Amino acid sequence: MTTANEILRATLSLMGAEKEEARYAERALAGINALTADLFVLDRALKGEAAAPAAAVPVLASLEDTTDLADLLVRSLIPLGLAAYLLNEEEERRAAFFHNLYRTEKNVLLRQFAPSRRHPIRQVY
Repeated sequence: MTTANEILRATLSLMGAEKEEARYAERALAGINALTADLFVLDRALKGEAAAPAAAVPVLASLEDTTDLADLLVRSLIPLGLAAYLLNEEEERRAAFFHNLYRTEKNVLLRQFAPSRRHPIRQVY
């Protein structure tokens, strides 16, 4: 289990802003909760569980709360997405860089782990 504070510190390290934790801490929790909702289905797929209704998405109330998301998401995807979220209004180019990394890595994981649907093959000849 990882706390929201640990996610924030990893994100700040990616951004090169370790000394600016107080500046970003206020907005970090909202970003982490938004990313948790975005990655909920992928998290369940990584754990081999069926996705629950949207109401079951966990919400962190403080930076001291722990998340039960898969370790792969907490250590790789969420810091990238949170960096994009925190930099969005300040440095658009860096925010876009982190957002593109987030989206690319998320798509790779979705292709590998998300459940796929079977479609019948129709005769085309």
